[in-house]
Amino acid sequence: AFEAKKGTVSDKIYDTEQHFIVARVVDIQPKGTLSLDAVKPQIEAQVRNEVKAKMLTEKLNNALNGASNIDQAAQKLGKSAVAVENIVLANPVLPGVSLEPAVVGTAFGLQPNKVSKSVKGMQGVYAVQVNGFVNPAELVASDIASQKKQMQTAKSQRAWSSIYQALQNKADIDDNRIRFY
Repeated sequence: AFEAKKGTVSDKIYDTEQHFIVARVVDIQPKGTLSLDAVKPQIEAQVRNEVKAKMLTEKLNNALNGASNIDQAAQKLGKSAVAVENIVLANPVLPGVSLEPAVVGTAFGLQPNKVSKSVKGMQGVYAVQVNGFVNPAELVASDIASQKKQMQTAKSQRAWSSIYQALQNKADIDDNRIRFY
């Protein structure tokens, strides 16, 4: 692609599990900083989300002023608070929402029954109140042994898969099945 001219079509056909891909050079960008027109389609959604987040953060902060708990703040906004349980710092996913590391990190930094300030996440703006923390149960030696065996099996399978993939990448084979099927 770096040596091709605009409009050039690849002579190789790439196949995925569901599609066949033929690449074509649509545009060539000169070296250096891109113009705003060139990057506008790529950044427009992100800029729009930033502006929305700023507005929602201001709205949420106003609702949080004077609120002693999360339910009062939600009521001011005409929303209802959603209870989320079993959040783990190692896996910062809010069940039913999405990956939200900033929100989960804020939750683990709060004291129980204290309301957070607004937190800008990846999918929205949030406020958090922690009801309490539960320490996980300690692992038994048999659990540790089974986890160790499971991890070794997974690594072994991954190693064989990587070996097979490396052999495929190094092999010089042209797949011409597409011409016949």
